Amino acid sequence: MISLKTANEYLKRLKAIIDFASKAEMITSANKLDTYFRTDTAAEDQRSAYDSDDVERLIEAICTKPLWTYNPSRPERFWIILIALFHGLRLGNIVALTKKDIVKTDKGTWIFELRSGKTKATVRPVAICDCLLLLGFLEWVETLQREKLFQDSTDSFSKWYNRDEKCSDGYMSKGFESKFVTTDTTTCLYSIRHTFAGYVFDVT
Repeated sequence: MISLKTANEYLKRLKAIIDFASKAEMITSANKLDTYFRTDTAAEDQRSAYDSDDVERLIEAICTKPLWTYNPSRPERFWIILIALFHGLRLGNIVALTKKDIVKTDKGTWIFELRSGKTKATVRPVAICDCLLLLGFLEWVETLQREKLFQDSTDSFSKWYNRDEKCSDGYMSKGFESKFVTTDTTTCLYSIRHTFAGYVFDVT
């Protein structure tokens, strides 16, 4: 069993093949595919945001909990979480950041220079949150011996953040969140974007 959204992705791929075959005159136009399953709500829109207490526990967890046991060679992962929390950026944009993307403007403001993304609106400068600067983000970037800030891909970070693991009592726990932050089963890594969007809505 797969979700309707996933089924539509397969149908899109099939449509691309059929359209190519039609243009190449390998099939007739009668074979065109233009029907998809109706999905009223995107899968990511069904994810809950973190509430204020969850965010406090999230910050406490990345500061105090042994989160690096899954892959101890990547202790910089907490910066990814903080960037997502303070800026609402997509994970793909965060893990793609390089040293060249950390830029100081003529007015003295430090920004993330986003150069690619899911939509045209993604390509833009984003002011780096003061909290990150106070926590030493720029100093950490300077210490890196590589151009790319993060070693993770979107897939490897998502698997770490949303991983399933055995607790000390033998039961399975859904990784980072339910063990340290929240027991809400509808939350996930994408919940950070919802949380950021909620904060923006509240202040505007």
